[in-house]
Amino acid sequence: MDNQQPSLFVGKKKVCRVCERRMEISCFKMYVNRQKTYRKNICVDCEKEWFREHYQKNLEANRLASKASAKRFREKDRVAYNARSCRYKALYRERDRRLIYEAYGNKCACCGEKNPVFFTVDHVNNDGHSDRKSGAYTNGSQFYRHIVAKNFPKNYQLLCFNCNLGKARNGGICPHQEGSETIRKRSRAKRPEVPTTPKKTGVMI
Repeated sequence: MDNQQPSLFVGKKKVCRVCERRMEISCFKMYVNRQKTYRKNICVDCEKEWFREHYQKNLEANRLASKASAKRFREKDRVAYNARSCRYKALYRERDRRLIYEAYGNKCACCGEKNPVFFTVDHVNNDGHSDRKSGAYTNGSQFYRHIVAKNFPKNYQLLCFNCNLGKARNGGICPHQEGSETIRKRSRAKRPEVPTTPKKTGVMI
């Protein structure tokens, strides 16, 4: 390439102006100035250390600037902000849900159902009401984030809707644990549907 120095990639070493070590040319990042490519005078390791110190030194100022920028964006276009916020919340919620399903075995802890459409997160000690009143979360997305942040505690488990509802209606014990069985495939329901009678046609006299 005409706009690059011949020693940009191989065949030459360079001294870092910070640590003063002599290293391969590949240890220095490239940058473009006036349509010409150069290598920096600071190595990659020293540059990382500088950015780390700069970030910690200006942490509070960066946070305030970030909040101010978000506020300006919200005030400028509320519709676009809400749409983007909903999109990212859905992505994070789906990510956390997938992590929770994997952590708790990808199946119902009671009946062994493996279809994730039926999965719910259950409180093992039947303390869901007090857990919600604690203020740790206020909605489903925050609930998932709470479980992930706590590294998937053992006081939660994965149950299907059937077992979770049965447990709630049966005093905290799923009916499956007492010997009850759900209706299997290709079996007749306990209350078969009432046969439909054909509608009468014709004119009534």
